[in-house]
Amino acid sequence: MMDKAKGRRLAKAIKPPQKYSDAPPAVKQGLVIAIDLPTGTCTVLLAGATTPVSAMSVTGWLPGIGEVVWVLQKEGATVVLGSMLRTEWLGPWNAPWGIVPGGFVEPSAISGVTAGQDLTGMTVTFSAIANRCYCIKAAAHTVTSSVSGDIAEMTLADGGGSFGPLGRCTANTSANAGISLEWVRTYSTGTVTVKAQGRRASGTGSLTYSTPLFSVEDIGPSTNTP
Repeated sequence: MMDKAKGRRLAKAIKPPQKYSDAPPAVKQGLVIAIDLPTGTCTVLLAGATTPVSAMSVTGWLPGIGEVVWVLQKEGATVVLGSMLRTEWLGPWNAPWGIVPGGFVEPSAISGVTAGQDLTGMTVTFSAIANRCYCIKAAAHTVTSSVSGDIAEMTLADGGGSFGPLGRCTANTSANAGISLEWVRTYSTGTVTVKAQGRRASGTGSLTYSTPLFSVEDIGPSTNTP
């Protein structure tokens, strides 16, 4: 049997692991009132508080001034977790972020196109971020007409009207031509809708845009600062 003195010495030697704190982490909402790019921090006024705090980013991404964010407070540190305005993953500022949420669509064939009109299903609405570059792509693998020799066109458009290149092909009754467009745009922060439009530039037939696809992709920053 172990004597009491030896047991006390052994118990003293085996210390329980240290704990930083038993207090649960606090997740709060806050308003961003300033950002500091060199340090990767932002100044946040937490809900119900009168004194702002400095919050750090763990991904390299910083929210914009005036944006409402979730922050985590633990052991004296404040960390930005995400934005109330966005649900998508946001990576480091100087990296491409890929297809925007809901930014890739493959609608069914679009038929009955004659005069200029929006191509049904070839549209994406997304939350743009200022100083980011967005690559907008539209394609119809084949464009046919009920009358051979018609000229079919396709353009890109947003709230400001059409932009970028004009795609054109000769549409016959059999599938032998298609149209593909690509353009890069920047926008102010806010909701943006981009789309493809089609029309018959000449001829008398009815056009069908087959195997269409439309996408919007964040390809990186337009400047080194948000």
